[in-house]
Amino acid sequence: MHSPSKSATTPPRMSCTSPRFAALLRTPNYEPRPGLTKSGVPRPCRARSESPAGATENSFGHRLARHRRNTPSPHEQALVVTTATFRLVADVLDKRRNANSLSRFVTAPVMRSLAVHADALPRPAADTPLSRLIRAHCRHVSATACESFGTVSRNGRICAIAARFEKDPKSGNVWLCTEIALG
Repeated sequence: MHSPSKSATTPPRMSCTSPRFAALLRTPNYEPRPGLTKSGVPRPCRARSESPAGATENSFGHRLARHRRNTPSPHEQALVVTTATFRLVADVLDKRRNANSLSRFVTAPVMRSLAVHADALPRPAADTPLSRLIRAHCRHVSATACESFGTVSRNGRICAIAARFEKDPKSGNVWLCTEIALG
């Protein structure tokens, strides 16, 4: 019988520098070096003051971020007020806050109804987990009104909350909760 050769039983040793592994060891080059285009041709550098006002690329060909407005959009404003109001309502229902803390965000009738609702609830036990806002959504009905809804985790249960927010006609820029429903 012929004994098997050593090379037939053991696979050939491969070093990490073999061509088979070369593609794995190379670091990919995703962006061109500064001053070069993607094709490798040098690009003339331009001084910052020479760039046109509406330029969308810098001298290296990278896209420039558009400058954000300093004031948020009406949708962003309404969503911020919605989440703040829903969090405060959860605190009022947990009796961690007084209903008067909602005065910046809700109208007087809504504040009174929340105070009555919170008074009817028993004080949560010390080991009860705190209420927290899980999610809030905002849908604009008109330029001055939006309807919001969200979910709140309270006493191990998921509760729904819905509200209507309108811009205050006196100030014109402040969102106030005019109606609220707790479920």
